[in-house]
Amino acid sequence: MKRAAPLLLLLATFPASAQTGLLVPTSTGRPDPRVLSLGEMTVDVGVARGVARVNVRQVFENHTGEIQEGTWRFRLSPSGAVGDFAVWDGLVRIPGVIVEKKRARAIYEELTTRRIDPGLLQQGEEEDPAGGGSSRPSGGAVFSVKVAPIPSWGTKRLEMQYQEEVPWADGVGELRIPLRPGEGEPTSAGRLEVAVTLEDGTFLEPPPSALPLAVTGKTARFSAGDVPLAKDVVVRIRPASSAPLAFSAFRSPDGRLPDGLALAPWERLSDVPPEKDGFFLLEHRPAAHAAAPGAATSPARKPLSVALLFDTSLSTRWGSLETGWAFVNRLLSRLGPADRLVAVPFDRAPTPDPAGLLPATDATKSAALTAIRSRLLAPGTDTAAAVRAAAALLPNDLSARIVLVTDGAGAPGDLAKASQGRPLFTVLTGEERREAFPAASRQVLPLPPGSASQPPAGEALFLAQLLADLPREGATARATPTSPSR
Repeated sequence: MKRAAPLLLLLATFPASAQTGLLVPTSTGRPDPRVLSLGEMTVDVGVARGVARVNVRQVFENHTGEIQEGTWRFRLSPSGAVGDFAVWDGLVRIPGVIVEKKRARAIYEELTTRRIDPGLLQQGEEEDPAGGGSSRPSGGAVFSVKVAPIPSWGTKRLEMQYQEEVPWADGVGELRIPLRPGEGEPTSAGRLEVAVTLEDGTFLEPPPSALPLAVTGKTARFSAGDVPLAKDVVVRIRPASSAPLAFSAFRSPDGRLPDGLALAPWERLSDVPPEKDGFFLLEHRPAAHAAAPGAATSPARKPLSVALLFDTSLSTRWGSLETGWAFVNRLLSRLGPADRLVAVPFDRAPTPDPAGLLPATDATKSAALTAIRSRLLAPGTDTAAAVRAAAALLPNDLSARIVLVTDGAGAPGDLAKASQGRPLFTVLTGEERREAFPAASRQVLPLPPGSASQPPAGEALFLAQLLADLPREGATARATPTSPSR
């Protein structure tokens, strides 16, 4: 009789580059529906109190007469945390446990020789060239799991449950579940079922590029057969109440959550012991910030043309990425429809919004945030090329502003020349403090990683100068930049 082994969860680190649930056969080294195809996929989402709990179930089909092995890859958002994972061996569900990496690999090799599926899950690729690792099972990583054996002409079922915070900007939340691949042709699902249920709040119109969901009451659904996974699930949410405080109570003697209830961001279902009767939760949920003095609605300020450069190179991950993202949200809240905006994400090459400068309406700002958030981190940084691209998009007048958000890693090049006379404002989110940035910038704002929760000291003065009507510099003279505070 075949015995089911415990599932081993192995956590390492690597950048995100896969879609949600992709099984790659080892025999081909790339997705091949002639060997392994996605027969069924179900995505069930519950959103409550700004937290989404996502359950993904997939059934893959082996179209060969041979036993197959594959690598299943799953991409998480930066705030995502795995709560549960399981592989089905026939009618037996094998749940996951976390063990140390070397021990997990030894167990994997032992079990696969006995044809037992260990379902070894790791955060990152199968091999970690640097030999390093992290115990953090989240943060926009790719999880991969060796799946074997997949019986000939048979199926293999996998399940993933995770939680993530819903990002908010200007009082609107946007949850994104990636289905399309980061690169290459999209795979197809023989059957795709998606259900998103809001416990509080209301649905808003999603972007045209998203998977179309039909909204009925508190639930949005999609159901179809033979679906190319070329569009992401994107849900935009308006909160039901602007009350600054919310009180929740949960009681369950057996430690089980009611259907549709999301846990707090720091608490997973596995963290609730059976003897725990319940808990009370008091949350502060502030409304959208009112416009500060000097904001876009002030009649005293002239309209601006802003090129927003956002560093998406690998070195910006974790705290630097979160800090830069928070600053961008605060900056965009200060711009209004009279201003013009263009987003330019960059790593080794810039990728400006092809639409160019557009009025900074809510739709434009939301599209800019989406473009930045959906861009995968990639190796390499060419800051000077990004600044040159931004300068080319801006008019040569007093309204031009280049805002550079970067961790400062990598050679910045000649930024003064690249900016072509347009004022450059630099936000440094990492530990790097290269002299090239203050030398070429009107103003430099150092933001230590982890300062995402609230505006740090010095940001108000930085924004005030950025939004001011600056005099145009001469052909050879430049204003003395303000030295960054530490």
